[in-house]
Amino acid sequence: MISKIFKKDPETQTETWHHYDPDTDKVTLEVRQVVDHIAESNEAERNSYSSFDKFGEMRKVASIPLNVYYDLKRKGIIDDPAEFKKWLNSSENKIFRTFPKTI
Repeated sequence: MISKIFKKDPETQTETWHHYDPDTDKVTLEVRQVVDHIAESNEAERNSYSSFDKFGEMRKVASIPLNVYYDLKRKGIIDDPAEFKKWLNSSENKIFRTFPKTI
């Protein structure tokens, strides 16, 4: 496998990588995004929650990087409210949550 960086976008903190497999003659593009700043901001917002804060309509519950959003869209999760809630409530996706309670 031959891999090289194809494009960097400092604004979105993404890198697009070009992978070429000479055995199969296939090319794959991979987008990587640094999400440390999003995870830190989400954690701070989650930790600043007060039990007096209201939970209802228009409450921000998550901040998700675009590449993750588009992956969820491709899988149909974004368009299915029950699946999206399940995804958000999963402990694996806690870094994207800005609200500490179950949605």
